[in-house]
Amino acid sequence: GAGALEQWRLVAEALRARAVAPSAALPAVLPRTLDVSAALAQSRLQEAAGIGLDLSAYAEAYGGLAPLPQAVPADHPTVVKHAVVSEWCSLVRMDLTEMAAHASGGASDTSGSRLLPLAVSCPGRPDAVVLRCVADFGPSEPIEQQQKSWSFECVHSLPARLEALQPGREVPVRGHWNTSRFWFEVEDVSLFATPPLARTLLLEWYSEMMNDAPRNLVFQQGICEAVAEARNARDAEPLTRGTEVEAGSVAAAALGAAGGGCRMADLGCGVGVLSALALRAGADEVVGVEITPHLARCARRVLAGDAAGTGSAGLGEALVRCADLRQLECESEEERFDVVVSELLDAGGLGEKIVPFARHARCHLLRRGGRFVPGRLRIRAALVDLRLPSVAGVDLGPFEPFWLAARSSAGEWISMDLDSGMEWAPVSEPMEVFSLDFNAPQGQLARALQERDLRFPLRRGKRADDAQTVRCNAVVWWFEADVSSEGPVLSSAPTLFRPEGSGTTHWAQAVAGVGPWRFQASGDFEFHMHARTDGVNLTWTPLGLAPAADDAPPPVLPCPEEPRVPPDLVKEWRQAGEDASLGLRELRGKLDDIGDVARLQAVQSAALHIAAQPALLGLDAAADAVAPVLKCFYM
Repeated sequence: GAGALEQWRLVAEALRARAVAPSAALPAVLPRTLDVSAALAQSRLQEAAGIGLDLSAYAEAYGGLAPLPQAVPADHPTVVKHAVVSEWCSLVRMDLTEMAAHASGGASDTSGSRLLPLAVSCPGRPDAVVLRCVADFGPSEPIEQQQKSWSFECVHSLPARLEALQPGREVPVRGHWNTSRFWFEVEDVSLFATPPLARTLLLEWYSEMMNDAPRNLVFQQGICEAVAEARNARDAEPLTRGTEVEAGSVAAAALGAAGGGCRMADLGCGVGVLSALALRAGADEVVGVEITPHLARCARRVLAGDAAGTGSAGLGEALVRCADLRQLECESEEERFDVVVSELLDAGGLGEKIVPFARHARCHLLRRGGRFVPGRLRIRAALVDLRLPSVAGVDLGPFEPFWLAARSSAGEWISMDLDSGMEWAPVSEPMEVFSLDFNAPQGQLARALQERDLRFPLRRGKRADDAQTVRCNAVVWWFEADVSSEGPVLSSAPTLFRPEGSGTTHWAQAVAGVGPWRFQASGDFEFHMHARTDGVNLTWTPLGLAPAADDAPPPVLPCPEEPRVPPDLVKEWRQAGEDASLGLRELRGKLDDIGDVARLQAVQSAALHIAAQPALLGLDAAADAVAPVLKCFYM
């Protein structure tokens, strides 16, 4: 977006006010100009990667409501990449030097609009406008180098998808700009396939999750295996199905009467990808449970579309229930499920509550001998040294206390992809923290979650007797899930620690700050950490460094590294964040007391609609008009 231009205008205005004389020259402005052009693009996910599941219903339901443009993401296998489907057309050339010279009067190129005749170059259904900015640093630099050295793109969602367009078709799009933002309008509303009203916003990671081929393929194999196993068990030892379900009971209303060869529940089904895989695998009945109303509605459309597209309609029954899965219980063995599947996994493995939900499923949903997928979950961790990079020779290290703010001892963590160009080095070998068998007895699972002391062996130098200076400022952990008995392990590990055969997934890793410490280590040394979890949160307590021997003295914490930022400043900054979080938790508590999730989502949708299309509702597109709407109404 162009929000930075408003900041630059204010800076230029201040510079002119401080000038010795009105005619005094301003400092050189770099870049001198920004050349802005636009093109139509397809940016929504159309198909689940690796499994050929049509997600047209998902593409229609989501998108168009982003209040800010989306940056074009880095190259990653799971990122949904936009496809340009029209020729590029110049929108505006912004002269920043001229803007500075007329800071108080307003230069002619700081606001305006232009009708862009965007000619379709390849078949498609556009749903966004891509903006490209190319910076000009002066006449000495050839244009070819300019485009390579400094340019960027961002995606502006349209309120709805356009109809299918063929090459040669010209789409008139009016582009608007000011120093706060760009925005675009398709003037011919008949080009929209649906009414141009923006839909619910989902964050990018949701599409990346369904664009994750290793994840989808592993669950496809695991679900096929579990369904086949359940059908074989039914054939070998058929259960009596004569018990009647009491009319009006919770189980009858939520889950339907028992019957068929294999019944599966999909907990937290989202838009129904795993439920569709179960029907394809031969499940006779699939019940998806999703607490979010708009996701549940989308899941019903995705499942209906897949059944029609694959010719499997009528082969298996699918029901999507919008409910809190913890409120669902089967009142008899005959109502219970043969298979329960859930992919409620986050970067660290536990944060989306897969452990308590698996325990609820074992107690209230699964039949005796039933199977929970994934069957096993392991949490592994390592100590690392994370660093902010040096940019053009400028050391950004002093910002590390603010960048790596989450503290392990408080149970805080942040999601960070160590494979995305991060500067980091492992300090220790990885260690298994917890190993959970979801199909084991409940007592065994409870024991597996007990707190424990861990010893992380420090990584050796090139020679075993090398003395080395080690810096440690973070603990990183990830999950490894056994979804099937023979397929690859599903993991969020960084490449260095990823199990053999596992692919790159959309998950990052969980990272929490420790120390920082800098210490000398030689020979066999271990760093001792205490790990504790309630099944959702993971808390780390550093114990110290000790030789790797049974008769070694107790571990001792190394001296902390000399701080590069005043500790009081960091403490004040952290307190401000904690105060804001406390206010947010109190607000969420009030909303939970009301319990009207659908109405809350309607309010959020309305606020985002205003932010995405302010001109449609008579508002100025400037930041000071849009920001209060988001701040006050989007919780």
